[in-house]
Order: sequence, then C-alpha cells, then structure tokens
Amino acid sequence: MVVVSGGHFVNTETDRVGRDQRSGATETEHPMGFGVGVFLILVGAILAFAVRDAWSVMDLTMVGYICIGVGVLALLLAFITMANRRRQL
Repeated sequence: MVVVSGGHFVNTETDRVGRDQRSGATETEHPMGFGVGVFLILVGAILAFAVRDAWSVMDLTMVGYICIGVGVLALLLAFITMANRRRQL
C-alpha cells in the first residue's frame, strides 16, 4: 500500500531497506534467476555433450543446446534485474 505523507510516497509494505514486512525477506535474499540459469545450463550441457540418444520425435542434443541458450538468457536477465535493483537503492 502506498501512502502519501508530506508530499512523499511511502510504501507501507516494505521498510527502508526493501524488506517485505509480511515475510521478513529482502529482495536480495532470493536470487532465483541465477539458480534457474545455472541449472538449465548444466542440464543442457549434459544433454548436448554426454547423451548420445535420439527419439524419433526429437533430438536430445538439440534440446540440450536450447536449454543452454535459455539458461544463458536467464542469467543475463538475473544480472540485469539485480543491477536495476542496486541502482534504485
């Protein structure tokens, strides 16, 4: 909830350090994008380089390359959002 106090907007759901008053967690305590990105890169590398199998409907090597690409994209987005959060503080 945002309250106008003396011409300033105050977010009543978070305190000054960005801590969520309902859960007590800060925004920097949950870097989920990094974990997802690294996980996708690892799974993709295993599928692309270690598994030599293919089904008639899909090639697991190509699925691995796609997972690597999505993992790199997730890492880039995590870095960008982290940089934006730090710039706002």
